[in-house]
Amino acid sequence: MINLRAPSRQSRFTLLCVSTFIAAVGSIPAAANAQENCPGASAPNGKVFGKRFGKLMGAAGVAAITGRKAAARAAADAAARDTADSARENAVAAAAASGCRDDETPPPVDSDASTPAQNNARARKSASAASYSRPSEMPISAEIKAQKSAFVEFSKVRCSDCEGGHDYEAWASRYFHSELLGDAKAWTAKLAKMEPGEKLNWQGTENYGTITMREQAKVGGFDCKIYDWLLEKGKASARREGLICWGKASSFSASDSWVEVY
Repeated sequence: MINLRAPSRQSRFTLLCVSTFIAAVGSIPAAANAQENCPGASAPNGKVFGKRFGKLMGAAGVAAITGRKAAARAAADAAARDTADSARENAVAAAAASGCRDDETPPPVDSDASTPAQNNARARKSASAASYSRPSEMPISAEIKAQKSAFVEFSKVRCSDCEGGHDYEAWASRYFHSELLGDAKAWTAKLAKMEPGEKLNWQGTENYGTITMREQAKVGGFDCKIYDWLLEKGKASARREGLICWGKASSFSASDSWVEVY
């Protein structure tokens, strides 16, 4: 026959110590690892047991051996709470270290950086997604407007006979006045006759200008031609994009023609 006996007071105390130790040791590795990866964070206290753990467990042991069960249980509970406090300190340190690592994560690299030409192409693609009754209804992006404004400003030269004392050599059509006789439609028609790769040049007092017909494309539902405008002044230069499309110039137009969009 097997003789089953209740565990002694010493055995019960040993089991209590072991269970308290197992519950406490789990909190240290994560905090220590977080401190290693993020030196700037608050360090964990590095202790499995609380500051009073030794005294409290000693008191629990004496009470258990002498038969004072209530006192032993109270002392053991206090030791467990002291150990839990130490575990919480370690957990807070681990969380702080984790937050430090998140703050030091470098910002993502911007993969959408684009050249002005690519941005212009996106603007044309956006216009193509909509339908317009006239080319003049197509929106002009802020970037294209800025390019054209900078292009004109680059062409600024002193002129004693001009109003304000300045002239702008970006206005290419004026250099073909004898041919066009001031007809704006004639200027657009001249551009429209150009084939891809063909160039049109003019010479100002300080700027040398070139318009190159780049390509034909559908924009906003219209047949269009895209141009590269270039101004050279010494070693400096300025560029912008040009666009003309086939459609009605206004709501009063009886027929289609080439219309300068920008």
